[in-house]
Amino acid sequence: MQKGVTRKAVTAKDVAEACGVSQATVSYVINNSAGGRISEATRLRVLEVSRQMGYCPSQSARSMRMSRAMAVGVVLGGNSLSLGVSLSVGLAMVRILTGISILWF
Repeated sequence: MQKGVTRKAVTAKDVAEACGVSQATVSYVINNSAGGRISEATRLRVLEVSRQMGYCPSQSARSMRMSRAMAVGVVLGGNSLSLGVSLSVGLAMVRILTGISILWF
């Protein structure tokens, strides 16, 4: 890659074109919400191609589309280090279970 040139992020459209399927099919597979309408062979192909291409769904795009951020902002001030440590452990578990992003300020 040339110096100063950034690589464009892989999109669901890129994955769909590489697989010869629709963007909706890619979305169903990635979100595991096809309800049996996608064949197993297609599902596996989409997952493999998306892995090979380095596709990672954009949380910001999803948030805008769904009109909800799925994020929690945490503001700590003063001398609250011990509270911050305890809070960070608890919020890490919430993030693992729900997928919510944690924004620290």
